[in-house]
Amino acid sequence: MDRQIVYPASIPLDTDILNIQLNAMVSDGFLAQAMFGAGPVINGLACTPSVPASMQVAVGPGMIASMQTVDGTPFGSLPADIEDPLVKIGINLTATPFTLAAPTTAGDSINYLIEVGFTEFDATPIVLPYYNAANPAMNYSGPNNSGAQQFTQRLQRVLLNLVAGTPAPTGTQTTPPADAGTLPLYVITVPSSATLVAPSNIALAAGAPFIGGGSLMPGRYLGSQHWSAAGTYTYTPTPGTNRTVWEYVVGAGGSGGGAAATGAGAMAAGSGGASGALVRHEATAGFAGATIVIGAGGAATASGNHNGNPGGTTTVTAPNFTLTAPGGPGGYGIAPQTLSFITGAGVCGATGTGGNIVNAPGNQGGAGFGFLAGGISFQLVSGQGGASPFGQGASQVGSTTNGEAGIAPGSGGSGGARGDTGAGGGAASGGAGADGYVIVREYT
Repeated sequence: MDRQIVYPASIPLDTDILNIQLNAMVSDGFLAQAMFGAGPVINGLACTPSVPASMQVAVGPGMIASMQTVDGTPFGSLPADIEDPLVKIGINLTATPFTLAAPTTAGDSINYLIEVGFTEFDATPIVLPYYNAANPAMNYSGPNNSGAQQFTQRLQRVLLNLVAGTPAPTGTQTTPPADAGTLPLYVITVPSSATLVAPSNIALAAGAPFIGGGSLMPGRYLGSQHWSAAGTYTYTPTPGTNRTVWEYVVGAGGSGGGAAATGAGAMAAGSGGASGALVRHEATAGFAGATIVIGAGGAATASGNHNGNPGGTTTVTAPNFTLTAPGGPGGYGIAPQTLSFITGAGVCGATGTGGNIVNAPGNQGGAGFGFLAGGISFQLVSGQGGASPFGQGASQVGSTTNGEAGIAPGSGGSGGARGDTGAGGGAASGGAGADGYVIVREYT
C-alpha cells in the first residue's frame, strides 16, 4: 500500500490526508478482488418478515463488493480517475424496511423483486471555515468567504430497491426484471388473501451473488432451526442456505416401568426408560421441503407392575434421503419384592438409520434397586431415565413416589418406586419419556 511522507515543521497539505484514504481504499479493493474475484458478491443482507408479522419485510445489514472505478468525480483536491478499475465495498450497517401490498383481485398473486447494487455518493454538506491570510484572526466562511456548503463525506453503500410486478392469477404471475446497474436479490410472492408476509413467501432470486454460492466462505454458519414437540412439520431453508448440516435427529424417550403396590416388609422399583436413537447427517442438496416428524415420548405407565411405553420414532424425509431415529424402549415394571433386589436395567433401542455421520442407539435406562434387612427398607430407588445427546433423563425417585418425566429432549422417564419402613404403599407409575428432537444447522 502506498504511504504519504510528511516532515517535522513542514506545512501539511490537504492532499496528504486525501491520499491516505485513497491509498487505503485501493489496497482494500485489490485485497477484496483477490478474495472475492471481480464480483459482484453479497454477504449478509438477510431478508426477514417484520416482528410482529405484517406486510413489511426488512433487508438486514450486509455488504456488496463490486467492480467500479477509482473515483468518478474529483475527491476533494484529487482529480477523478475513471480509467482504473477497482473493486469497491458498499456496507449497510442498519436494516432497510420495505412495505408490500396484496393484490386487490381475488385469486391473484404478485411477485415483488428486491434488487441490489453498489452506490457511492457525497454527503454531509456544511459551511467550512477557511484560513484568511489577510486576517488570520478571522476565518473565511466557505471557500473565498462565499458561505457555500461543501460535502464532507464520500459514502459507499448497498443500494436496495423494491420493484413490484404485475398482479395475475396465482401461478401465472411473473417477477419483474432488475433495473440497469442492479442485480436480483429476493423474490417475495404475495397472494390476494395475504395480511402478512411469512418466511415461506420469501425466496432467494436465481443467481443472487451471495458469497457462499461458489465464491469465498462456503459453509458460513447462518443459524439453526429446531423442532421439539411431537407433530409433523415442513422444513423451509432460511434464504441464503446452500448447504445444510442436520446436526441431530433424536427419537423420543421411553417411559419408566411401574411398581406394584407393596405390603409391609416389601418394596418395588421399576427401571428407567431408554432414550431415543441418534442420527447425524450432512445434506448438500435436496433438503428443502423435507418433512419432519417428531416422535412423542412414551406415555407414563398406569400404576402397578407395568412395563414402560416406548417412545415414538423421529424421521426426516427429503427427496434425497430419509433419516430415522427410533424411540427408546420403556423400562421394566416390577412386582412386590421381599428380598433385596435389582430391577434389570432397561435395554437400548434400535439404532438410527440414514445418517452419513452417526447412526447410534439411545442410552438404556437405569436399574431400580432395594435393600431390605429384617423387613425394613434401608435403601430404595427407581431406575433413572436414559440420557439423550441433549442432557440427562429423569432422576431416580425414592419410596412411595411415581416416576418423573424425561428432562432433556429424547430422554427417558424414571421408574416408579413403592415401599417404606415396614408399612408398604400403593402402586406407583413410571414417568413419561420426552418427545424427540431435530436440529437443522444452516450454512451458506
